[in-house]
Amino acid sequence: MKVLRAALSLTLLASALAAQDSTSTPASAPDVPWRTSYFPYVTVSPNDGLMGIGRVLFFRQANYDDRVSLRDAIALEGGYSTKDAWLLRGRVDMPKLRDGWRLAASVETGKQPNFGVPGGSLSRTRSVGWVDVTRRLKGPLQFAVRGGVDHQRVSGDVNLYYRYPRTTFSSPGCPPEMLCASTTELSTSQTDVNARAAFVVDLRDREFDTRQGALFEAGFFAGSGGGEQGYHGVYGMARGWYSPRRGTRLTARVAAMGVSETDAIGIMNEMPAWESPVTTFGGPTSHRGLGIGQVSGRGGYLAGAEIRHDLLNVGELGAITAVVFVDGMAPYRDRPTVDDPLPGTPWKDIPKARSLDDWTIGAGGGIAIRVLRSAQLTITAARGAGVTRWYVSSGWSW
Repeated sequence: MKVLRAALSLTLLASALAAQDSTSTPASAPDVPWRTSYFPYVTVSPNDGLMGIGRVLFFRQANYDDRVSLRDAIALEGGYSTKDAWLLRGRVDMPKLRDGWRLAASVETGKQPNFGVPGGSLSRTRSVGWVDVTRRLKGPLQFAVRGGVDHQRVSGDVNLYYRYPRTTFSSPGCPPEMLCASTTELSTSQTDVNARAAFVVDLRDREFDTRQGALFEAGFFAGSGGGEQGYHGVYGMARGWYSPRRGTRLTARVAAMGVSETDAIGIMNEMPAWESPVTTFGGPTSHRGLGIGQVSGRGGYLAGAEIRHDLLNVGELGAITAVVFVDGMAPYRDRPTVDDPLPGTPWKDIPKARSLDDWTIGAGGGIAIRVLRSAQLTITAARGAGVTRWYVSSGWSW
């Protein structure tokens, strides 16, 4: 495959560049003890409601002046929500795996009965696992390779034809080649084996509670989801942080992704970003004025800007920060292959071919509470598409 040949070429290039880097410093191997932390927390979203999550963290502390707060971390989590959503997740982060190498991995399974438009009919059950390995090439330049497996089952009403216009759905009592007006549930199940390769330029002063710098990444990806042809695509993202005065930070992000014509459902909902995939479009990591995955598409644009100001900062012990932000997104969409599945369906509002929709803008604000160096809970409210959405989530949006 062309994609595999390209990936091999990039891997050889990465090895050559890494071999030329004579500025690397041998990693020390201090006898840092493993510790264990137990703590519960909560999240809130318009899709899942209030979710209580139990968490166990096994970790080794990094040196005080390191760019990361933890040199190794293994987190095990489980949660259940007031809207019958649930999840089980394991996450491994080893940013100091060895000199010039880092690793991030995740395995997760769960159900979201209200995925997409909050209060809609879409239900998603998902089991996903991936491993992301990064090699520093020279200075801030890094090369990252990710491999993963993603199994999803989605079900809902006729609106699934809008959301995944190239996908074939099944329904009890209705032949696949027909669309029945009496259909109450459509469904499909897919397994996607995927890979991504990306170049990353990291200019941040530190990775936790970043104050200055920028982070750039760009890459290509491919997967088997959606049938024999699978899919492929490219993406890019740029993020920046600037502190004009002590306690105040200006931050911004822009991103873009394009995907080949496909009936795969997983890639319509996620950008395979470096070490932390981004749900598209909508949610605490993409557009806070929309529900989680409220809008899907074959790629598109994502942008946001924030002003963060510390109301109270007690150094390494913690901080309370106010944030004001604006988020925007513009997806690429395809016209459904079926002209009129149900009488009165407003197909005229969907472009006849791939087209860039108008931007959907959301603006809002909130409070972030940081405990110690990096544990953070963020509470936001934002208005987008005529509705105000509330989120309680861990960490910053980016």
